[in-house]
Amino acid sequence: MDHWRHIIESDCPLKEQFPAVEVNDQKITMSNFEKLTIIKALAPGKFVPAVRELVVQEQGERYLNPPLFDIECSFEDSSSTTPLIFVLPGADPLQALAAFAKRRKKLDSLRTISLGQGQGVRAEQAIVEARKQGSWVLLQNCHLHPSWMPRLEQICD
Repeated sequence: MDHWRHIIESDCPLKEQFPAVEVNDQKITMSNFEKLTIIKALAPGKFVPAVRELVVQEQGERYLNPPLFDIECSFEDSSSTTPLIFVLPGADPLQALAAFAKRRKKLDSLRTISLGQGQGVRAEQAIVEARKQGSWVLLQNCHLHPSWMPRLEQICD
């Protein structure tokens, strides 16, 4: 029991030596995934740091830190028939997009619509106009109008 207490009280329980499990008189060493399930059950507050540690061990530090958003690179990967869709939780792409639009001489044709109740019609009209004129539309706060997302999907298709 003291061995388990030591593991759970450790700052980095995943690095601790877990006792081998006996199955049919054979000692089996636990995998890191099995260790994580025990950590989740016995010390839930240490689970996320343990998962992060495992990711670093198995895949490397780069998988913990997402790359910086590069609008130039994203734009180069797009086409006139492939919209750019940014899912940036907690971030506002407007400033970066406006600066990019200015560099591309498209700032005057950038239209921004914050979605919410009743804004779907305005957004659809803006998209139709943008298709005709070759301008850009930024739809923000899509999470505020989830009932309109199927319509947006149809428009994109």
